[in-house]
Amino acid sequence: MTLKKSAQPPATGADEVCRQATELVSATPDERRAVNVTVLRGRADVLHCIDMVQSRATREVRSMEGPPYLTMADPTDLSPVERQARRQRERTVAGVQYRVIYDRVAFSQKVAAEHAKRSIKHGEMARTLAGTPLHVLISDDDAAVLQIRTPEPDDVLALLLGPCGLMDTVRACFETLWELAIPLPTGLMTDLDPLDRDILELMSSGVTDDLIARRLEISRRTVVRRAGALQRRLNAHTRFQAGVQAARRGWL
Repeated sequence: MTLKKSAQPPATGADEVCRQATELVSATPDERRAVNVTVLRGRADVLHCIDMVQSRATREVRSMEGPPYLTMADPTDLSPVERQARRQRERTVAGVQYRVIYDRVAFSQKVAAEHAKRSIKHGEMARTLAGTPLHVLISDDDAAVLQIRTPEPDDVLALLLGPCGLMDTVRACFETLWELAIPLPTGLMTDLDPLDRDILELMSSGVTDDLIARRLEISRRTVVRRAGALQRRLNAHTRFQAGVQAARRGWL
C-alpha cells in the first residue's frame, strides 16, 4: 500500500477526505507514522485529543459539526459539551478565532443548539449547511482530529492528523464548504419580540415548524402564524430569504 505525503486537493474535497481516511485506517502503524497520522479509538481518547489539539491553537480553530455527534452519544451526560464550551471561551479570550460549520440537523438537539447559540454570542463565526459531510476540528494549520463514521454507534474512531496530504485536503474542504454555508445570526435586535426572535433564529437554521413548536413549547399554529408575519415583515417569500433579510437588517 502506498500513501502519498502530499496531494492536490480536489474541487470539493469531502469525497477525497473520506477516501484517504479509509486508506489510513486500514494502513499499518508504520505507514501511518510515515505520513504523520495516528488512529484514535474510544470516546474518551477522542474527546481528550480534541481538547488537547484545541488547547494548543494560537490563531484559529476551524470546525465542521457533521455526524457523528460524539459529544451527544449520551444526551444525559452534559460534561463533554460543558468542557468544550469552557475550552472555547478560554481560547477565545486568548485571541483564537473560531469558525464553525454546523449541519442543520445539529439544531434538532437542544443541548447542541444552546451550545452553538452561546458560542456565537462569545464571538464564534458560525455558518450552517445541510448535509455537512465531515466532523473535524482543525487547530491552526498544525493538527486536526477527523472523526470517522462506523457501522456501530458505540465504535468511536478518529484520526489525529499532523501536517500531511490529508490535512491539506481537509483544510481545502473546510474553506470550500465555508463559502457555501449560510451565516448564522451574530447579534440581537432589541425591539424584536423575544418569541419572534427565537422563532426567526430557528427558522434561519432550517428547523421545521413542528420542531420549533416543541423546542419553544408553543403550538404549531402559533409558529406558522408568527413565522408568516415575520416573512411578510421582511418582505421574504421563503424561510431562507427571511433569514438573509433579518441578518442584513441586524435583526439577528
